Amino acid sequence: MFGLSRTIATSVKGLQNTTRAFFDASQQVRSFTKTTGKIIPVYEPLVKLREGKPVMDAVYHHQYAILDPTGMKRKLIDASDPDHIRAGDVITVKFKNRKRGFTGLLMGISRSRTDTSLLLRNNITKLGVESRIPLFNPSVERVEVVTRNHRFRNKKSKLYFVRGTKFDVGTDLDQQLAKMKKNERW
Repeated sequence: MFGLSRTIATSVKGLQNTTRAFFDASQQVRSFTKTTGKIIPVYEPLVKLREGKPVMDAVYHHQYAILDPTGMKRKLIDASDPDHIRAGDVITVKFKNRKRGFTGLLMGISRSRTDTSLLLRNNITKLGVESRIPLFNPSVERVEVVTRNHRFRNKKSKLYFVRGTKFDVGTDLDQQLAKMKKNERW
């Protein structure tokens, strides 16, 4: 019984300390506004803005509405969609401010909501070039799937082992695709 009253007394003492600290902080704010003449803004809580959802979900929903209004980029990386892009596909990324896009083997997708990025690999003039392209970047106009992965059975989501092996891109992918199109015509 004696131990219980001691714990209650310490908890009441801690409560008094926190209220005292809060009172001291509010006094400092009042004295700060009196001496400097600045008014500290008080914002309304986010509960009204998010309609009961978690805050970050509401923020990401707002960002998706700005960065991807049609939903095509989200559909490309959605795993439940049967036509989503996978590691091993050859894709072309078209940009708004460039005439030519970047074509490459998709080595991996880094999924992180609006920070999702694609790692593409291509050999340009016999030199391996990798480029990490943010998918929701406003300068990315569209992403096109050129060919699906048919060369090897892919069980991994990141194809880092492809570098320098027989599965590597080989020559310039743009030249390979042009040859394939030419052979299909004849």
